[in-house]
Amino acid sequence: MRVSDFVKTNSLEWQGVIASMVTLSEDGDIDTEQVLSYLEEMKGKIEGVIIDGDLGHSLSFIKQVKSMGYRTRAVTRGDDPDALDDLIGACYIDSVLMYVGAEVTGDSMRTISIIFEYGLEHEFRTILDSKVLTKDDVPEIAKRIRGAKRYTLVMPKKDAFKKKDALEAAEAAKRYVKNVGIRQ
Repeated sequence: MRVSDFVKTNSLEWQGVIASMVTLSEDGDIDTEQVLSYLEEMKGKIEGVIIDGDLGHSLSFIKQVKSMGYRTRAVTRGDDPDALDDLIGACYIDSVLMYVGAEVTGDSMRTISIIFEYGLEHEFRTILDSKVLTKDDVPEIAKRIRGAKRYTLVMPKKDAFKKKDALEAAEAAKRYVKNVGIRQ
């Protein structure tokens, strides 16, 4: 597994945590050892590492990050619940960020269940792409994640909801999730 994207410091993607962001893939062009060396140097300055990509093949990397004392946040789209379950069960993941959309699959529903069962810190996000969603889809999505700790509606640069529709969707979602926010 290699790194295809690496952001050295970020304070927006994990509320209250200064973190590095790493995207893992088979064809990444950034050497994993360089990233691990940087993280070793930054101990005490960075609190966590956000890991995106193929969770099923990231165990070795996550183990190394955890052995350095970092908190870890997995990013998932709900497509590999078994890998997420294994990582959380082995105490390698401290927080989960899951992107949820209007499409419901068995894997995505199982992933949501796993997140709730373990009771980890979590956040769900939906990208408000007007080509894919309507404002009426948002409360239906919120219903599936009822009781979540945080639900963030993300306004993309292109094809975003109108602000009025985003605000109405957020308000409707609050029937199911108390902490609903909108961000650019």
